[in-house]
Amino acid sequence: YMTEAVRALEKAAFENGIERIIIRNATTNTRSANVAKNAGYVLEGVMRKSHLSVDNNELLDTNLWSKLKSDWKKEKK
Repeated sequence: YMTEAVRALEKAAFENGIERIIIRNATTNTRSANVAKNAGYVLEGVMRKSHLSVDNNELLDTNLWSKLKSDWKKEKK
C-alpha cells in the first residue's frame, strides 16, 4: 500500500505547484527502495555515509530517488 500512498501524495504535490519530489532511503532498506522504484522514481545516486544508524554506531549510505513533475505528467498519459 505504500506505493499507492506515495502516488497520492505526489499527485497532491504536483497539482499544487511542486516541481520535484525526492525520496531517500538507506541502501540496506530494499523494501523502501522498491516503493520508490515501483512508483516510477529515478535513482539519482547514493550519498555515502550520510546518516547514522538507529543505534548511532555506524554511518550508512542513502539512496536518493527523484521524480519531476514532467515525469509525472508523462505517466498520466
